[in-house]
Amino acid sequence: MPERRCIISHDSGETTAMVRFVANPDGVITPDVAAKLPGRGAWVTADRAMLEKAATSGKLARALGGKLPDSALADQVDRLLVKRCQEGLAMGRRGGITLGGGGKIKAEGRVFGLLIASDASPREARALRGDVAHDWVISAMTSDEIGAPFGRPMAFVAIVNGQWRQARHLAVELKRLERLRSSAA
Repeated sequence: MPERRCIISHDSGETTAMVRFVANPDGVITPDVAAKLPGRGAWVTADRAMLEKAATSGKLARALGGKLPDSALADQVDRLLVKRCQEGLAMGRRGGITLGGGGKIKAEGRVFGLLIASDASPREARALRGDVAHDWVISAMTSDEIGAPFGRPMAFVAIVNGQWRQARHLAVELKRLERLRSSAA
């Protein structure tokens, strides 16, 4: 994985744990969560405190020679990461790498990862964790956020073994969102 240096902490890290920012043609600094927009970018660790410090300290504006938007930067990044995760879940649903619902997940028996809604029943979550072999568990999204690609609130979604590249990409995005949201607690 490529590494970049956070302009706030000055720590180097993988780009999968950071958020890239660029200045758009109007000079407004924009989060580039996909890291695909043209232009020179500045990287900030995907941590709410780091994002807030980047906005208030002026380092981000100086690094990119632009101005910050009026909205709260950390909240904007949060919304964009949720949208990106939902798009990944929708693509996974169409590609057959995501399963929704505890019954389907239990029937699978072994999955790559579990996405458990932050507002899911703790008892049901513990039971699912014990019944299904998995590599990781993330609880960074609500049932409404998870369920948007499925058309209804969803407490449990599994990423199944299969198309490894797509499954890993979705896992990376979910972990980045989890890092951002867990730093807010």
